[in-house]
Amino acid sequence: MAAVAIGVDRLHYRAGRAAPPPPHPKHPVVVVLGFPTMPSGQPSPVQRWRVARALEVLRQFDGARLICSGGAVANRWVEAETMAALAVSGGADPSLVEIEGESPNSWENAANTRDLVANCDAVVLVSDPLHAARVRSYWLAQEPADEARVFVADVDRSWRDLWILTPAATIEIARRLRDLLR
Repeated sequence: MAAVAIGVDRLHYRAGRAAPPPPHPKHPVVVVLGFPTMPSGQPSPVQRWRVARALEVLRQFDGARLICSGGAVANRWVEAETMAALAVSGGADPSLVEIEGESPNSWENAANTRDLVANCDAVVLVSDPLHAARVRSYWLAQEPADEARVFVADVDRSWRDLWILTPAATIEIARRLRDLLR
């Protein structure tokens, strides 16, 4: 069990350190990537975790905008709207929170968010680090010129986050294996 926990942490650690944001960008944007809202309309535990991490990152960049990205995929609730409400209740300035509520998947998160960040010099993707790194790779596949301005947040991880990081690592490993076998 300990070996799995250490392995999961190392995978996320490497992904989070692969493309760190610059310390003081002029026009940063933090993008929190979607996850389905509960069928009841309440935020899911994963949404709460991601928004909490996004707020941590947001505090590092004075005046940064926050874009919540994700459509209504698993049910009728728009993921971005749920996460935006969480962010505002968590202290984000409502005038700096934007919603990209059309994306049905991670590829579209990258495509649909790109249009909202045209004038930004740093785009910091927030999710679990492995997912954020995958979205960054999708982004760069669609727009290679953005390599110097799209980054992965190395979110603060602790052992108490293993409940989210372990399934996330499993999903990302399965996706990579599937892609290799194609």
